[in-house]
Amino acid sequence: MIIFSSLLIGLTIGQILPIIEYEMDNIDGTSLPNTGSGAETYDLDLSVQISNNYASVNTFGEQGTCQEMCFSGTAPTDSCIMIPYDTDVADVTNLSFELMLKQTSYSNHLEWIMSQDDGGYDRSILMKDSRFGAGDKLSLGVGGTYTSTVDLLELNEYTHLVAVWEGGAGGTASVYLNGELAQSMIIIQRESSSRYGYFCLEQNAAHSNHQWNGCMHQVRVYDEAVDATQVANLYDTATKKQDSCDTPPPPKRDCSAFNIDGFLVDCSEEFELNEEEFDAVQKDIGVIEGRLDDVDNKIKSLENADKDLGVKADEIDTRLGGRLNGIDGDIVQLRDEDKTLDTKLNDADKRLSDRIGDNEVAHNELKDRVSRIESTLNAFSSAQSVFGRNDLNEVDDGTSPSGLSSMSDLLIVGLIVCNIGTILTCISCLFWSKRNGVKGHIYDGVVNYDEEQKLQK
Repeated sequence: MIIFSSLLIGLTIGQILPIIEYEMDNIDGTSLPNTGSGAETYDLDLSVQISNNYASVNTFGEQGTCQEMCFSGTAPTDSCIMIPYDTDVADVTNLSFELMLKQTSYSNHLEWIMSQDDGGYDRSILMKDSRFGAGDKLSLGVGGTYTSTVDLLELNEYTHLVAVWEGGAGGTASVYLNGELAQSMIIIQRESSSRYGYFCLEQNAAHSNHQWNGCMHQVRVYDEAVDATQVANLYDTATKKQDSCDTPPPPKRDCSAFNIDGFLVDCSEEFELNEEEFDAVQKDIGVIEGRLDDVDNKIKSLENADKDLGVKADEIDTRLGGRLNGIDGDIVQLRDEDKTLDTKLNDADKRLSDRIGDNEVAHNELKDRVSRIESTLNAFSSAQSVFGRNDLNEVDDGTSPSGLSSMSDLLIVGLIVCNIGTILTCISCLFWSKRNGVKGHIYDGVVNYDEEQKLQK
């Protein structure tokens, strides 16, 4: 069985997908699945119709591979094939029916299909009705009668029929046969409104003696109004499918040349090539295979290059790791040296502080010595006054030593000379302690550096 998906139909007619799609090739026993976008909601159980001979499933076409569902025209209204889809204007503003069907006979009564009629000429396809002009005509349910210009179908010939309703009262209804517009008319009188929430596939929903005699191969329902271009595309697709039921498939050729990387293409069915075209394609395939080989080689080269890059990247990573480890070691060493330097600076600062303290001690000792000298001089001056030696300051009579005018001057000079060593020693101590960093102490008026060294040790 051949299954035509609603997706393919949607692509064919410009992305309008059928809500309901019945392909009779898909009938399995008494089950007919819906392959439209409405999915399982509209799957049909035909067991009642088939068991009572109201309907039958037959094969047709020279190949015997296609199926059709045919109706005897004898089912009562309550045994019609009910499709639970409400086609009232209030629920579906625009509506389209598409069918591939054939009329097998005409009865002496009215024949309606795709009908939800409730007595007001509601949306339906009237395959035969005598109230729409002179004689029996094919017409549409548009809310009342009108003059139809569409003749009845020829018997036992499949016809592609599309019925379109655009809106309700005041809108337009059109019927297409085999891809061409047969008639358009104004929808008159009133909106399509029915008490039934379903429509009957093969007869009128409310009136007896409106059964249809014929067969259907496919049925589709759209909740939009298909236009003339879309109808033409639908007809082309349906005709090709219908022709496949009579045309044998072309013989299969050896398609080994189309085996590309394990993908085998059935050239006979997919491309329908003649011998010359097949030879040309074989040559093209050879060229393609050669290019594919080149691509494979380039891919391998790129893979090898990628491996080389990986090796080089590992080498660089190793070298960088070694250098980073060396830098880390240098940083540790610098931190250790910084600690050592900090320790030495602290020691130097402490020694400097100690030496500054020692210099202050020496300074104080020098001040004490100077004070002692001043005290001695003051004592001498006092003694001179007590013992009446002021006469020495009188005018020189020519008998005193040259350069001295008095005894007091001689004593002062003597004291200075006696202590000059001590004064020079103190000055030298201060000078050398500042310049050479060597501390010295005065012991009994003499700077003793050896003693200082011992103290420092």
